[in-house]
Formats: sequence, C-alpha cells, structure tokens
Amino acid sequence: SPYLNFNTGGSEAMRIDSSGNVGIGTASTSSIRFQAVTPTANHVAAQIENSNTADSFGLVVKGGNDANDYTADFRKRDNTNIMRIRGDGNVGIGTTSPGRLLELKESSTGAGDAIIRLRGHGNDANNTSLGSLEWFNADSSGDQPGVVASVEAQSDNANGHMGKLLF
Repeated sequence: SPYLNFNTGGSEAMRIDSSGNVGIGTASTSSIRFQAVTPTANHVAAQIENSNTADSFGLVVKGGNDANDYTADFRKRDNTNIMRIRGDGNVGIGTTSPGRLLELKESSTGAGDAIIRLRGHGNDANNTSLGSLEWFNADSSGDQPGVVASVEAQSDNANGHMGKLLF
C-alpha cells in the first residue's frame, strides 16, 4: 500500500502509511497510530512538550533495561514530575518512585495535599450514596467473587451538606 517514506543516509527514518499511522525508527506501522522505536535502552521513546518557553511541560515516555526503567512522566511548567507511571504498573502522584500500585506524596512537609477526594454532583436526596471505597475479591476457589468490604459516604439530608459513613 502507498506510504510516505523519509530517509537519512539511505536508511528509512520515518514512515507515514496510507492509514495515517506514523512510525519513527520502525517500518511496521500497520496496527499502531504512532510508534517511536529507540535503538537502545534508556532512551526517550516519545516526548510531547511545550518548548516555546524556558520551562517545558508535557509527557515524556522512556525505555530502559528493566520494568522500573520504563516510565511515563507527566511534567508541569518547572519540569518537575506531577505523575509517574512505571513499567511495573505502580503510579506515583507527587513521587517518581512509587512503592505501591498507587502512592500519593505531599508536595512539601506539612502541606496536607496528599488527599484523595471523591466528589459528588451536588444536592442529593437523603441517604443517597456520595461515593465509596470497595474491596473486591476475585477468589477462584469456588467462592463467588464480589465486594467483601466497603466504606460508603451517604447524604444525611436533602441539602447534601450533612453526611454519614457506612461500614
């Protein structure tokens, strides 16, 4: 099928195929909209940023030698990471080295900003669920999978400004 090919020194550097898929460092673009392949480990695989200012921000995806070296970093204007997704699946918000599946870290000592907020949609009728945390067990030993424990917040009046927790 027809495609557009960019060569440097006799080698293909980039390809745009007839479907609009783009490949950089690879000639295979058949199933991926955009793919950038680096020749060795520890290279930036893709970088999307605003470089019109001295402070860059955006998304940087890197490869490496093991799962912890593969990362996707979301950066703010001062080039510090807002969030990191590591190759092992751990996500860090406020930290680049999350030790758990999800880890939140305060931005500074005593900031108190490592908060998970479940936000409702506004006024609720009495006893309406405002949000919940659920622990789900997908046990394959014969027990039925399902929610085994939960904490739920409910409105306690029609104005939505009073609430209660159910365990």
